[in-house]
Amino acid sequence: MSKSIRSQCLLRQSRMINLMMIGGFFIVKLVVFIRQWVDDNVLNHISDETHARTLWQKLEELYARKEGTNKMFLIKQLMNLRYREGAPVADHVKAFQGIINQLSSMGISFEDEVRALLLLGSLPDTLKGVVTWNLIKTKVLNEEARRIAEKGK
Repeated sequence: MSKSIRSQCLLRQSRMINLMMIGGFFIVKLVVFIRQWVDDNVLNHISDETHARTLWQKLEELYARKEGTNKMFLIKQLMNLRYREGAPVADHVKAFQGIINQLSSMGISFEDEVRALLLLGSLPDTLKGVVTWNLIKTKVLNEEARRIAEKGK
């Protein structure tokens, strides 16, 4: 980015710094904080944004495009996701859910059954044994009982 554009952006930033006193602390406007972490080649796209929400939406538009290559990358990431032996299962589930959420934001959603099967497919055989027929049957029956109870209220 040229020095003149960068200096113009910094000048706008300095004008936008609003300090507020809250509980004895100064709070700097969030826009300035976000801008300091943006690459120079992106700064000229967001330099006019004055509110954190619109700035964030603009960044989402720039970085999280709903192009086929991004969708393909995430699908590959989901298909290649495997549990690492010894790692916390919660971390694996969190990574799985993160990919599912990103795909959902791009318009790709999965039924609960498919998500469950994809998650089970990413686990080693030693953990798949935890999911038994009785466990699934009990879960389904409990869900049906809950729905019937809700209708009765």
